[in-house]
Amino acid sequence: MITLKYDIEKINIKVGTIEWTDGDWKYETQDDEIRSELDAIRKEGKVTGYKSETKEEGDALVTYDFIPVDIFPDNSNFVEAVGHSLDRRLEDDVIYYDVSRTAIIEDGVKIGE
Repeated sequence: MITLKYDIEKINIKVGTIEWTDGDWKYETQDDEIRSELDAIRKEGKVTGYKSETKEEGDALVTYDFIPVDIFPDNSNFVEAVGHSLDRRLEDDVIYYDVSRTAIIEDGVKIGE
């Protein structure tokens, strides 16, 4: 089984971690605001992400950006979407949030970052 590990950062300071495996995820943080948002995402069972789509309309190609799409924990883009969601949900002009992968673990052995 492969596990991906991520750090949660708030203004470049590590404030928590997320571990993701295919279809499951868990998190740890001492930051009450982040924990509240992650609890809400866990309860919803999904996070809203956004995609772009290009469609032919007459003689032109039209690109539509920021089309909402539900991303569930079994999607490999889930944690990235969680990071973007934290930034949107906790929007602040000074404070920003980042979720970055720190390790790829296979059967207990680190095989990459």
